[in-house]
Amino acid sequence: MTMKPAEKAALDQWYCIDALDDVPVGESSNRLLGYDLKVTRAADGVISVVRADTGAVVHMKMGYGYLWASLGEPAGDIPSIPEAHEPDRRLVVCGAISVKASGPRVVENFLDMAHFPFVHTDILGAEPHTEVRHYTTEIRRDVDEVWATNCEFFQPQAALSATEGIMTQYMPGHQPLRGDALQDMPERGEPLGRDLPLRAAARSRALPRASGHVPHR
Repeated sequence: MTMKPAEKAALDQWYCIDALDDVPVGESSNRLLGYDLKVTRAADGVISVVRADTGAVVHMKMGYGYLWASLGEPAGDIPSIPEAHEPDRRLVVCGAISVKASGPRVVENFLDMAHFPFVHTDILGAEPHTEVRHYTTEIRRDVDEVWATNCEFFQPQAALSATEGIMTQYMPGHQPLRGDALQDMPERGEPLGRDLPLRAAARSRALPRASGHVPHR
């Protein structure tokens, strides 16, 4: 079956294609939006990415422990996560999970709060607290993203030190093939309300994988 070429708007976006620690020295293969890529890591650690079919150089950057690539002409930088640059943050690369689904469906699931009580029982949600309260959406033209604000959902255990459930606030934002979420939750020894950013990036491929990283203290 012939794959329909991706739209230019999708090609011009940044996608994380691998964890930097997982890129071996020498040549390795990858796949983004239906295009096969060849990734080369030199002995000195320098990484280059080219299309396997044409040899054309692919835009790439490194950030947050991941290798990012764009098949088009990206207008901006990779997604900004200011918290990751704070000196007392520790970056934890969470790896990748293979999912037999389209990229947009993976992102849709990532942003869906209604499944929390049934899939992430007693962690992100719990019955009978199944209501998804009204929230608002907005298009942020400066970053070309859709964001949802005033998202609240009951979380039975927001942290290991939690002794009771709270209404946790989320602020998800995304492009069609990338999801981001800012979750307001407590840290050990601190009162409720401390911000801990949770971010995830999804890419569309034959077996799309959702990669996530959590900068935390």
